[in-house]
Amino acid sequence: MAKYLITCIQDMEGMRLACLLQKFTAFKSMKQFSKTLTIRMLAARELKDRRSMKEMYSFLTKLDVYRKQVLEGWSAKLAELKCKRKTCLAQMLYLFNEVSRRNG
Repeated sequence: MAKYLITCIQDMEGMRLACLLQKFTAFKSMKQFSKTLTIRMLAARELKDRRSMKEMYSFLTKLDVYRKQVLEGWSAKLAELKCKRKTCLAQMLYLFNEVSRRNG
């Protein structure tokens, strides 16, 4: 049982790290895309191209909504992993206390 709990906690940490890396990569990609859209919108403003400005603004608004959804999803996934990790740690503490109590 203890071996399983230790392995479970190690797996949780690996999954958490992978999740954080994926979150970071997604965030950086969206940030770069947002920067590109902003530059294009400013260029359209200088050229007084209202249609392009409107399109870029629309894309930026949609990107912000999407970014919020993605980050909420990652936060929920990380919270779930944290909860599972806490459960494993609690079980491990109980198990070790039982072994300690039995062995005096």
